[in-house]
Amino acid sequence: MFFKDRPVFLFFLAYIIGLIVSLIWLSFGEAWQVFGDAVHYVSIYNGGLAPAPWGFRVMTPLIAKIFPWDLKTNFAIITINSLAFTTGILALYGRKIGFNLKEISIFILFWVISYPFAYYSSALIRADAPMLLILALIFMWSKYKASSILLLLTISIGTFFHEMILIVIPALWLDKIFSGKLTGGRQYSTFELLSVTIVPLVIMIFTRSYFVNVFIIAEEDLLTSSVLEYTGGGLKHILRIYATFGPAFLFFIFFIITTRKTSILIPAAGLLFITAFATLLAADTLRVMSILFVPILLYASKYLVTCMNHKHNDLKISFMLLLQVLYSYTVFGHLRTFEASMTMNIAAAIISIFTLLICLLTYKKNNIRDFLRS
Repeated sequence: MFFKDRPVFLFFLAYIIGLIVSLIWLSFGEAWQVFGDAVHYVSIYNGGLAPAPWGFRVMTPLIAKIFPWDLKTNFAIITINSLAFTTGILALYGRKIGFNLKEISIFILFWVISYPFAYYSSALIRADAPMLLILALIFMWSKYKASSILLLLTISIGTFFHEMILIVIPALWLDKIFSGKLTGGRQYSTFELLSVTIVPLVIMIFTRSYFVNVFIIAEEDLLTSSVLEYTGGGLKHILRIYATFGPAFLFFIFFIITTRKTSILIPAAGLLFITAFATLLAADTLRVMSILFVPILLYASKYLVTCMNHKHNDLKISFMLLLQVLYSYTVFGHLRTFEASMTMNIAAAIISIFTLLICLLTYKKNNIRDFLRS
């Protein structure tokens, strides 16, 4: 009740938590050097060009350029604050959907130990963190039925940070069509959603065609093999999809498959399918999958909340949360060296198997399907 009446206090408390945890990841996670995507964003920061699609993501480097400090500090200000503000927005989103303090705490815990939070805290020179903040904002604003003009303007601005912001458009439509509750999509008229869909796309295409310059990569420099070949085959690609969230992904899956509510299952499954398909178009599977952080972490939290409502499950829930913490430390705390380490791969596999077994046992014992229908 205290936090329901004090949303500003809740927001700033969550913001401070996000800020502290982001700095912890920055201090103790494996640091990333300036290579790969970062090279292109540094080029934009210095007034140069970058190849598509990186060259279109101009907003973060241009904002970083405003600050008077060195390159890394300027990017860090944007990235770390974006992650911290996202934490605050997620707390308000949880409040809006009816979470109590314990449920909001689980939701926030999943977020601050997730891949996108850990990765962008340690890989500061990226364009993506503000995009995550904008995604969270749109999810929350739409729940309050904010003006469709505000939504389309926010999405349009978001495309200058990263084009993956467009995932909110199918999220809104799926909720509209199937009465979903992830966003406030069902509260908007068809005309309003058409505006939210068409205007940002037109603005993005127009500005990229006439106002944002990129340079062309020579054909021999392009990725010539398929993404599946690049990522190690179909099985490894699926494991990469799972690895983006680890045990939380299993909690998410168990939640949506054990409920027979189409308002939950179809929008969540639809977004998962769209994003999984998008991973076939980009080499970095984990970063593409990370745009689903709101629905996956929300439903992972709801799964644990559902389990908590049964008696004698506190120890089991604590153990499930511990498995997520251990997985996050093992994988997300060692992102640069994890793939080459057999020891860490085995540890992550053991954690995942334990999580799956506990989910199966919990499902059987507590009859979660019947509980979710109630």
